Amino acid sequence: MTEHPNKSERRRASRVHHPLIGILRQKGYLTTETLQKGLRIHEEVGLPLEEVLVEWGFIDEAQLTEARASYLGVPYVDVSGILLSPDQLNLLPEYLARRHACIPLSKKGRQLAIVMADPRDLDAIQDIAF
Repeated sequence: MTEHPNKSERRRASRVHHPLIGILRQKGYLTTETLQKGLRIHEEVGLPLEEVLVEWGFIDEAQLTEARASYLGVPYVDVSGILLSPDQLNLLPEYLARRHACIPLSKKGRQLAIVMADPRDLDAIQDIAF
């Protein structure tokens, strides 16, 4: 007779096979060992797995952001060293940039290239669209 995994085991398995975890592993940011440690901590403290992986130092925020970008199919831009000109900053009203945590990079015609903290934020995209 085959034993059926309990609900907790099924949830754990789904997190291990989540595409974001696969991307982190594929990029070499997360090993099987560190993933297992992260899962144990996640189950003990109840925080989201992604938060555990970053807060406990298994991966850094930039690695998680890069993996999220890959998962979402959007380019990853490391803005830590970018110096923006006043012309770039003026491409988007400051209140919109602050409200939606985004940075304008360039504009061609009516197309504005921006870096967003959350590229899934459709309300922000609609609010910013001209």
